[in-house]
Amino acid sequence: MADILSLDPKTSALLAMDYQTSIVENFAHDKAALLARMGALIDAARNAGMMVIYVAVGFRAGDPEVIPRNQAFSAVKGTGMFRAGAAGSEIHA
Repeated sequence: MADILSLDPKTSALLAMDYQTSIVENFAHDKAALLARMGALIDAARNAGMMVIYVAVGFRAGDPEVIPRNQAFSAVKGTGMFRAGAAGSEIHA
């Protein structure tokens, strides 16, 4: 028998991760459907009184957070992508 999941909106949060413009525009297979589903989920969370937290990738100058074993981020190391204020680093509208 499956356990029933119960969330208390006062003590829970929805984490919206990887919804930065450059990630959505370059990696989403059906971005319109993805954004519509996430928009509905965000609306439902807010209507329930739940906190919504946007988690964004962000690197400092020189990208010291990127290690060579991380193939995805190693490809953008040194480009300035995902730095604060860089084009595409903002949360998708």
